[in-house]
Order: sequence, then structure tokens, then C-alpha cells
Amino acid sequence: MIPSLEGILLAESIQQNPASTLRVLELMNNAEISDEGAIALALMLRTNTSIQEIALCANSIGDVGATALGSALEINKGVTVFRIRNNDIGSDGTTAIAKALAVNRVLKVLQLNANRMGDLGAVAIGKALRSNCSLVELALGSNHIGDVGCNAIAFALHNSLPLQKLVVSGNNITESAAAALFAALLACGCTLEKLALAGNPIATIGIEFLNTRKITFVSLNYADLAWPPISVASRAVPGDRSILYKFLDSVAANSSLLVRSRLMLVGHGGAGKTTLKTALLMSSRILQRTLCRSCWNYRCSMA
Repeated sequence: MIPSLEGILLAESIQQNPASTLRVLELMNNAEISDEGAIALALMLRTNTSIQEIALCANSIGDVGATALGSALEINKGVTVFRIRNNDIGSDGTTAIAKALAVNRVLKVLQLNANRMGDLGAVAIGKALRSNCSLVELALGSNHIGDVGCNAIAFALHNSLPLQKLVVSGNNITESAAAALFAALLACGCTLEKLALAGNPIATIGIEFLNTRKITFVSLNYADLAWPPISVASRAVPGDRSILYKFLDSVAANSSLLVRSRLMLVGHGGAGKTTLKTALLMSSRILQRTLCRSCWNYRCSMA
């Protein structure tokens, strides 16, 4: 374990040696490295050009330290890999790192897993991604991100990003935001090779999932899906989703037969009503939905 003071001295030592050839700096699993140590490291990074990879995982760095590091990354032109997983970084610290992401043109890997950025932090990251042209890996798992944050990331994917790996597992993302993410993959011609969504409360997937065909690895809690049927979903694995694609292709093909549907169900509750509601909502072309106290009235128009 490296006390914060020693971390500060290490940073100062590197800063005072302009001829340093250090390429990888790993200071991990050190609870004593907190904001004070992170600030010292940030000052060093403002002038250092040799370090290419930094790992500050499992320390005690909070928003203050992350803000200092983010400010340094706006200036630094050498770091290509920045790992700061499992710290105590909230939305303020994440926003500072996002600000750097918007202007940094050399950073390729950013790992922020297991912090507490929430939707506010994820929205800041999403906005920064719109102008980023270098990042190939972004890891935001276990960060209390909900649909608002995921939608911001999905919106960014509409740009032509070089991103190859996106990790948003272990968050609070539901099927609606996941559908937006899947839809964005088609819109941007994205280069994603790996998409991690496991550990989110995603109960159903619709035909938007077909846009993941070109992605090599898609992690999802397939066996926990309520739709498609368990007989189909439970047989899918991250590296082989062919059975899901076959089923969803069939759904997409047959959905064109539905021109107009009107349904009235009197009463409250009922498993049949819930199941039918889920099936109807699968169509992205439902234009109008009216929910009355005594009935459900759906009008669907298919192009």
C-alpha cells in the first residue's frame, strides 16, 4: 500500500525528471491514494510526455482528484490508456473527465467502471463522445446509469465513432434505452465489436436487436428475458445469438401483415392483458396509445 504522501513524492519525482522513459504507471489497490495524490499526479501529467498508460484502480479518488486529472488530460498528449475503475467518482468528476474527452485526440481507452457517475455523468460522457475521434474502448459498468444516461450514449453513437468496445453492464438500463442503443448501431454504421449490457433490468428485446448482427460479442441476461420466449432466449449466448436473430427476423417479416389493430379489454389487471400489452409494444410503429380506466385502446398503423 502506497500512502498518499509517497504517491505525491512519486509524482514529483517523475515531473522533475524530463528524461524519464516511464511508459506505464500503475498505482492500484491503494486506499491511501486519495484526491491529494491524484492532484499531484495531475500536475505531473500536465508536462509529462512519456507515460502512455495509467491505472489508478481501486483507490480512494473522488470528484476533486478526478477533476484535476480531467483537467490534465485536456493538455496531455501522451496518455492513450486511462483506467480509474473502482474509486469514488461522482457526476462532477466524471464531467471533468468528459470535458477532456471532448478535446483529447490521443486517448484510446477510458475505463470508469464501478464509480458513481449516475445519469448526469453519463450524459456528460455522451455529449463529449460526439466530438471525440480517437476512443476505441469505453467502460462505464456499475455506475448507477439509467435510461437517461444510456440514451445520451446512444445519441452519440449516431456519429461515426471509432468505438469498438462499449461496457454499460451492471447499471439500471431498461429495454427502452437498450432499444435506442440497438437502433443507433444501424444509424451510424458503428464499428463496435463488443457490447456489454448484462446485469441491467432489461426484460424484453425487440427487432432493434437485429442491428447487433455485426457485433462479435453482446452480453445480456438472455435467460432472464420475458420476451422473446424463454425457449428461444435461454439458448442464446454472447458469442452466438443466431437463434435470436432467426426468431426476430420472423417477427419483423410477419409484422408487416398487421395494418390496423383495435383492442378493448374491460377490467383491471390480468395476465392475458399484460402479455398482450407487451406483444403490442414490441412494434416501434405504434403511433397512438390510449389507456382508460376501464379499457385499453390501441391503434397501430404500419407503414
